[in-house]
Amino acid sequence: MNKEIDDIDKKIVNILLFDADVTNREIAAKCKIALGTVNNRIKRLKELGVIKKKTIMVDYEKLGYQ
Repeated sequence: MNKEIDDIDKKIVNILLFDADVTNREIAAKCKIALGTVNNRIKRLKELGVIKKKTIMVDYEKLGYQ
């Protein structure tokens, strides 16, 4: 497994940082690479520990909390 992180990997991570709910198909279009490549890169980034988990940001006020 190639452990080197390149510009495409960084772009994928930045896209996911902005919106963790984005689809891999949307990432592929934004990066101008094949969907299979995105799938493989995200899998590799998870295996390397670069991507630890996806998460959400909650607006607690909308849930009734102050």
